[in-house]
Amino acid sequence: MKRICPLRLLALCGSFLVILGCTRQPTTPASSLPDASLTVDYGTPTPCGSFNESMPQSVLRRLNADRVAAGLSQLKMDYGPMMQAAQTRALELTVHFAHERPNGDPWNTVFSQYAIHGQHIGENLACGQSSPETVYQGWWDSQQGHKENMLNKNYTHVSIACLYVNDKHFWVQLFRSE
Repeated sequence: MKRICPLRLLALCGSFLVILGCTRQPTTPASSLPDASLTVDYGTPTPCGSFNESMPQSVLRRLNADRVAAGLSQLKMDYGPMMQAAQTRALELTVHFAHERPNGDPWNTVFSQYAIHGQHIGENLACGQSSPETVYQGWWDSQQGHKENMLNKNYTHVSIACLYVNDKHFWVQLFRSE
């Protein structure tokens, strides 16, 4: 039996998903994500959609410009395990949009899942914004601590994932200190 992406199933059932007008950017298929050796079932859905690689770079440029303007050091984009963690969280947002995993575990368990260490860690999430400018401005204007994460002096690294599936973007910023 062919497995259907959870969001595709929702769309077929007439879900509440809003179709956004946007153009496709260069992407990496979600199915190309490496398999992590899981000992816990976090409820991460089967990969579907594609990860945009250029839009996170635009977010990083603006983030670092604002950090420098605030007298802070620039963040380094982490393309290793932390990017895998950010992509995993983006996939999870397609079935459970929250600062917790689909199985109810805290969001930060994704760091231990991928053996990522840092004394200080943070997460920003967004859904539906079709451009780097709109997602960034939404985080910047947020009253829920997103801007504080972006300007946290303790952070040294960031991974930004943008998953495009069923005409909708799911965004994740993960932060860590050295």
